[in-house]
Amino acid sequence: MPGAPSNTFAHVEPEGDLKQKTTLGSHRAGSSPGTPGTNGSVDVAHPTGTPYWPLHLPRLVLDIETYYDAAYNLGKLDYLQYTFDSRFHAHGIAVAHPDGRSEFHTDIEALVRDLRRTYGDRLEHVAVVCHNAAFDLFVLRHHYGLEVAYPCDTMLISRLLHGAEAGHGLKELAGRYGLPPKGDLDFMKGVKAPTTGQMADLRNYAVNDVRITAALAERMWPYVAQRPIELWAMAHSLCMFVERPLPVNAKVVTSTAGQLEQDIRERVAATGLDEKCIRSTKRFPEMLGAALARTGRSLPMKPGARGPIPAIAKDDPAGPALLADADPTVRALMEAKVALSSAAGSRGRLEHLQRGAHFMSGRCAFLHSYHTAGTGRFAGGNGFNIQNLKKVDGEGGIAAGIRRAIHAPRGMSLVAADASQIEARILAFAAEQYDLHHSFANGEDVYSSFAA
Repeated sequence: MPGAPSNTFAHVEPEGDLKQKTTLGSHRAGSSPGTPGTNGSVDVAHPTGTPYWPLHLPRLVLDIETYYDAAYNLGKLDYLQYTFDSRFHAHGIAVAHPDGRSEFHTDIEALVRDLRRTYGDRLEHVAVVCHNAAFDLFVLRHHYGLEVAYPCDTMLISRLLHGAEAGHGLKELAGRYGLPPKGDLDFMKGVKAPTTGQMADLRNYAVNDVRITAALAERMWPYVAQRPIELWAMAHSLCMFVERPLPVNAKVVTSTAGQLEQDIRERVAATGLDEKCIRSTKRFPEMLGAALARTGRSLPMKPGARGPIPAIAKDDPAGPALLADADPTVRALMEAKVALSSAAGSRGRLEHLQRGAHFMSGRCAFLHSYHTAGTGRFAGGNGFNIQNLKKVDGEGGIAAGIRRAIHAPRGMSLVAADASQIEARILAFAAEQYDLHHSFANGEDVYSSFAA
């Protein structure tokens, strides 16, 4: 692999006392020995150091409990919206210390001072474990000024061990690993000033969660410790989001948003219809069908779950032909439909950049989410996929404007790299299929060769 050290993927067997037998605890019925969540024995290396991750560090587990209600919650808001909202309120933090103590603190600023005195200014003497660490660490950084040297996330470890498609919530993992069940937080919905009884219940709930997270880390660690580069990749992803926002050119964002809305207005006006009609799954096909009927044609159809449905999406075989139709009425209808369909994604990206620039003093945090795709690839997160920004599109340069709005920090550069066919290339390398690897390196059309 060009650019990667020759020993990047090398496995080195531990020596002497560094190799020991580890038996995992209770397991789910029906699980197989030797896999995460079982009581099978596995050989595990526990080196005192690694180029990627300090495996010897003890683990400190943190879990923040915050106010939420029906309209203000992480199901409806991204982390930036939620964290910087005027309604934000942290009830406290549950902590599981390396020595086994578990506690709940309502004075978070005092807790942060104590943690720094005990574990270092950036808590560099421990691995800080959270479940869904992107949220907890983002709050700690932007509300309490705490940056963490070695973050670790049991949710991300679960993605690595169980695959992206499996359930990775604390409730699912507690069941999978035979741990005490996760509690229910519904009693705190809409409660900003808890009663004494509610606070006692919240304390029990939070401490239970942090103990479950600590137990998950204990059970998962032997497996992920064999792949320390993955721990580094997880930490890198988290630190990029929490600590390293990118500058955003607010003027470019504003002008691009204006350009997008003007383009939509012009395309809708060219049809003689309104936006509601074009968005309608019933009225728009009727109008397009009528336009086609004037030249003796019918609306293209395809099978649907309840019978034939219009085949007029831009990805349907007829879509590109309709967009280039000789009839200006048909062409205008399709262009307006595609513009409105594409606008939602562009509007969302532009709004995300605007919020980031507003909340973070001209910068925006981007979550490059670890092991999110089914193949294990990084993917977008928190409502924005920074690795899926097009250079050109059919929206009059809107995508290019979004790209131009994101800048590199001072003294650095942003490099746009096309990771084309990356999974097939890495698989060929890892499988030592050198003829295929060399075909890629020589620029051959490998996929056409396969098809032939």
